[in-house]
Amino acid sequence: MNLLNISKILLAVVLLLGTTSKLIALQIGQIAPQLLLKNNANHNTEIPFLGKKVIVIFYTDPDESDFNESFRDLLKSENISKEKYIPIGIANMKDAPWKPNSLIRLMIRNKINKFHSIILNDDNHKLKNKWNLGDCNNKDICIIIGIDKKIKYIYKDKMDSNESKKAINIIKELINK
Repeated sequence: MNLLNISKILLAVVLLLGTTSKLIALQIGQIAPQLLLKNNANHNTEIPFLGKKVIVIFYTDPDESDFNESFRDLLKSENISKEKYIPIGIANMKDAPWKPNSLIRLMIRNKINKFHSIILNDDNHKLKNKWNLGDCNNKDICIIIGIDKKIKYIYKDKMDSNESKKAINIIKELINK
C-alpha cells in the first residue's frame, strides 16, 4: 500500500467520523428522540405531549435550579396558552450526587407549584446520553421542540434578556402556526 492510498483511507475515516459525530449530537432540525424518565412519583414515563404541543424543556442540574429563573418567570408572565404549549423541567439528578434525593424532590415540588409545570427526574443521564448533550454539570439547558417533534432551539448557558426574548419569540411563532 502506498502513501497516497493510506492518505485517502485516513481522510475517509476522518470525514466519516466527523459526519457521524454531527449526526449523533442533538441539533436544531433533528427529531427529538423519546425516552423514559421518572416522574415525581418515581414511575417511568415518556416525555409528555411530544408531538402534540410545543414543548420547552429545561434540563437542569439541581445545583443550578435558579440559573434561568428570570427566563422561566418571563415565560410564565407571557400567559401563553397551555393548549398548544407546555414547559417541562427535567432534573439532572446525576450531577448533584451530594444532595439527597429527598431534598431535590422537595425543590421539584416547589417548582411544580410555582410554574404549574411537569418536572421529571433523570437520575442516570438518560437524556444527556440519548440526546448527546455533552457536559451538563452546573448547567440549565433550554430546548424548544415543535409539534413536529423537531428541535427548534437549544441554549446551554444563562440566558440574558436578548436570549430570553429570542426564545419567547420562537415559542410564539411555533404556537401560532
